[in-house]
Amino acid sequence: MANMPSDLLDAARSTLALTIEMPDIPHREALFRCVTHQAYYAAYHTGLAHAIRSGFLLDERPAGFGSHEALWIWWFGNRRGEALIEGIGMDLKATRVNADYRLRRTVTPAEAGSAIDEAERLIGLLRA
Repeated sequence: MANMPSDLLDAARSTLALTIEMPDIPHREALFRCVTHQAYYAAYHTGLAHAIRSGFLLDERPAGFGSHEALWIWWFGNRRGEALIEGIGMDLKATRVNADYRLRRTVTPAEAGSAIDEAERLIGLLRA
């Protein structure tokens, strides 16, 4: 069965809970990074699916914009004044970039939990 965005969010929640319950688990911070990554992609894929149904064309993004930036900016300009969705999406993207690429920067359990909370908030707004 194909993964759904909700599967990613469930995996993020489970991973965070287990990692917090087991403070001696090896590679703990790497797991917090994975949680952040999973939460972001749950939000991204949910946002992308809703945007495509509403006319977003990923292949027609403005020059100089990556697919992720183009998606979140599209929400700002094209849907119900969704500056909040765009803002949460861009903030989550920045959090995910920190977790994925800035390895000298520590990712804490609180930051991983916040990424889950923000992904849930964004998904809730998309479903409203």
